[in-house]
Amino acid sequence: MTGIFAMAAALTARSPLAASISALTSNSAVSGTTAIAQYDLRADGDIYTQTTSNALINRGSWLSPKVGMGGYSAFVTVKSGTLTSGPTGGWMNLGTNQTWQIQQPIVATKNCVITVKIRNDATGAECPPVDITLNAQRVS
Repeated sequence: MTGIFAMAAALTARSPLAASISALTSNSAVSGTTAIAQYDLRADGDIYTQTTSNALINRGSWLSPKVGMGGYSAFVTVKSGTLTSGPTGGWMNLGTNQTWQIQQPIVATKNCVITVKIRNDATGAECPPVDITLNAQRVS
């Protein structure tokens, strides 16, 4: 077993709830308005990212089954670039929505890579960290 399946199996062995995330990229490329690239871990157990037109899209679940989300926390560090908003450097409870975002208000491109891991607060079991790439480009 490799990757996400091995991680899920390892967490399931410690807990009946399995948290898992995969590396993702959030891209936004827009004209005439601020470009926003965003990564959300939602309190309902879903993951959202930005599309190229600044719309949010559901990218799947970070927890299966989706129960007890308040028993999990996320830890984010900035690997490269700068976030416009979002908590870093501490465990943030996933019983509430957590959002990390970059914005590019002028014609240019902004990039940021964050490293995310999720922890089962009761057992201390952690998912292996994954990199999330945020790309925001205002083209005109």
